[in-house]
Amino acid sequence: MYPYLPVRLLARFDYNALNYIRKVHCPVLIIHSPEDEIVPFSQGHLLFESANSPKEFLEIRGSHNDGFLESAERYAAGLDKFISP
Repeated sequence: MYPYLPVRLLARFDYNALNYIRKVHCPVLIIHSPEDEIVPFSQGHLLFESANSPKEFLEIRGSHNDGFLESAERYAAGLDKFISP
């Protein structure tokens, strides 16, 4: 996207979410929007499929940075359902 930015020099950490999520043994909630322009929706589903149970996937609407605002009611209801006994 911006070939002149030295991303590899600035990004010192490798965030291999697939390796990390497989080690998690507590409830997992993945929240993702098909309209996310930064992280492909298919990657959100792959992360969900790789997670151990119990797990939930909450599909929202909106872009990467404002999805929780565009889907405020759905987002809040999904969080409430996930954390409520």
